[in-house]
Amino acid sequence: MNINEIESDYQLYEIGKTYNRQLSPPFYQTIDINEAFYANDQWRGVKAKGQPALIMPVYKRVADHEIASILSSPIKAVFTIENFDSEADNAEELQNKVDILNHTVQNIWEKTKIDSLLRECLTDGFNSGDYAIYTFWDKNINTKQAYGKNPDGTDTQIVGDICNEVKDSSEIMFGNPNDKRVQTQPYILIIGRGIVADLVKEAKANGVSESDYNTITSDLDYLETAGDRGKIEIDKSLETGGKTLYIIKMWKKDGMVYYRKSTKFCNIIKEQAMNLTRYPLAFGNWIKRKNSYHGTAAGTALVPNQIVINQMYSQIAYHLRMTAFGKVIYDSSRIASYNNAIGSAIAVEGDITGAVQQLQAGQLNTNIFGFIGDLVSQTKDLNGANDTALGNANPNVASGTAIMANVTQNAIPLENPKQILYQFVEDFVLNLEDFIENKYKVPRQVGYMDEKVSKVGEINGKDYKDISLKLKVEVGASTIWSEITEINTILTLLAGQHITFLQALERMPDGYVMNKQGLIDEINKANLANQPPPQGQAVPPTGQGEAMPPTVPPTGQVPQGGQGEATPTANYDDMAKFVDSLSPEVQAKLKELPDKQYESAVMQLMDADKQGLLNPPQGGNQNG
Repeated sequence: MNINEIESDYQLYEIGKTYNRQLSPPFYQTIDINEAFYANDQWRGVKAKGQPALIMPVYKRVADHEIASILSSPIKAVFTIENFDSEADNAEELQNKVDILNHTVQNIWEKTKIDSLLRECLTDGFNSGDYAIYTFWDKNINTKQAYGKNPDGTDTQIVGDICNEVKDSSEIMFGNPNDKRVQTQPYILIIGRGIVADLVKEAKANGVSESDYNTITSDLDYLETAGDRGKIEIDKSLETGGKTLYIIKMWKKDGMVYYRKSTKFCNIIKEQAMNLTRYPLAFGNWIKRKNSYHGTAAGTALVPNQIVINQMYSQIAYHLRMTAFGKVIYDSSRIASYNNAIGSAIAVEGDITGAVQQLQAGQLNTNIFGFIGDLVSQTKDLNGANDTALGNANPNVASGTAIMANVTQNAIPLENPKQILYQFVEDFVLNLEDFIENKYKVPRQVGYMDEKVSKVGEINGKDYKDISLKLKVEVGASTIWSEITEINTILTLLAGQHITFLQALERMPDGYVMNKQGLIDEINKANLANQPPPQGQAVPPTGQGEAMPPTVPPTGQVPQGGQGEATPTANYDDMAKFVDSLSPEVQAKLKELPDKQYESAVMQLMDADKQGLLNPPQGGNQNG
């Protein structure tokens, strides 16, 4: 690459900045303002002049709610074979390869912490309107896997792996800014600021001459960096050399992606093929704008409301500070100095009437509280962040089903950002597959879990070049709200006696009952100990010839509120006569039982008596 190419890339960067500056609202300023408001720095540049600068963080509350709501449903991308013939001779082999590919993508997802990156992306999207993940190949990563042997007998290490980086909206420039599609761009610029020492080291590793890499020096080209703090950098020092701007330009030629990397005066990486067929960039908007790759930030509409809310509360606090307490006025011609100390005397010359007077505290128009409350409420409601959605509903009043229905209704305005995110994830995973297919040139081992069994597979990128794949992004139910519905359903079934307490406990989601498994084990142990004797076996006596009434009835005869089926209606006259026929000791034992167990125990004894399993009763009404 010659000096003209370097200048050309820098000129393209200037053209991109010019486009951004023509947008309305102002592109760079809007990002800085929204980012500051999200960080609760909401009085930036304002001189309060003694007025309290209160912050009521409605902006951040709404932003966090919307971001969490969008990501509350687990996202998973799954590859399948297009027009798959399950009867083909190689069907099992193909399916196994696709399964290994899905495991590999999942491993990359977890290893590079994509869930955290998506949260960071949505935060950027809320504040700037855009979010992006740039995927790149780090050739210095040691995978700690080997293939083959070196001439000296040592293992040949597999080096290099996939990395991902969240990029700010201001760091991405499209060659055609009126087209949102990434893969159709004539070129894409990735902008960054790097430490001079690191860039010099990279240039040396790529064979750049000393005269060229000595031109890499710190600059002040950071005014377009996102956020107020992005414009505060380390001082230039002998060790790092400060920071400077670099540009990565990517373009397509003959179906392949090429790139080069440069600073303003130095070629760090010469033009070379990336060995990829897709631009390694996933790009999304929070709110799409027609004929522009930049979107609109949701936070932009909240800033004016947040300013008014802060100002009104601050003015109320200032008013109360100045007028809440009454003031004393006195006649200085008769009182030289006024002493407000408790119990002290004040000398007055002449008549004391009118010498001292207490002024009443100032009155505050209470209508202002209604206005502020309505403003806060409307701001949250219009952004789907009302009290129920934010978790402020009273659980004693609102059922889980009602909460779920309300939250589902309030989530409707977020469907557009959700669908944009799912398309973003699909583009990102397609980029990962492109890397796997073209960068995994030797077999690599992949560990995964299959039905709770650890297994190891092998993946080779070339195996997928001739397989027609299709990708589907699967979205599960919201974890939080699906659990609320599940618990509510279980409790309803239990209250209606359609399931037992043990069945309800076994189906309760983890984390809601302390030591759930221990409680289940104790119940099972108690049930086993209280099982009635087998048919034909006498009930163990108490030592006095009486049968002890079991506290747990046999299967099928459980009192109301107990386990199993409902107890059949008893003949209470017969039961009373039978109880009277029992010994006083047994009657006393029965009376100690709770009401719900008494009837069941008596019926058990009556059933055992009919089968001849009881010793002859010793009650007072016994004949013979």
